[in-house]
Amino acid sequence: FFFFKQKTAYEISACLVGSEMCIRDRYLREPSGSKYKHVGQRGRQAFYDMAFAAGGVNLIHCSATFDGRVFAVEYICDEWGTMKFTGQAGMAIYELSSSGKLAAVRIYDDVTPPNE
Repeated sequence: FFFFKQKTAYEISACLVGSEMCIRDRYLREPSGSKYKHVGQRGRQAFYDMAFAAGGVNLIHCSATFDGRVFAVEYICDEWGTMKFTGQAGMAIYELSSSGKLAAVRIYDDVTPPNE
């Protein structure tokens, strides 16, 4: 399964923004609620443009599980762009549709993006 390559949850999601593996009108949701729900290709692209403006996000993978429909990755984030900080725990959930395409990404963490 492609998720086990050494990529971060954010990198995996970003590579799927315009991909045929992703249903075009589906969404990415940040931990802060529906105000931070990014719908469709343009919405997801805007989120990743902002997220990577300061550089990459370093994630240390802790565990992962896949039940055939939902893939979950637990991680620790300790660096975003040039900002280094004490590790913060998080989880990313990738949900597949019945067609096998990525339907939703939900990110749960308390990491504050640089420049916020």
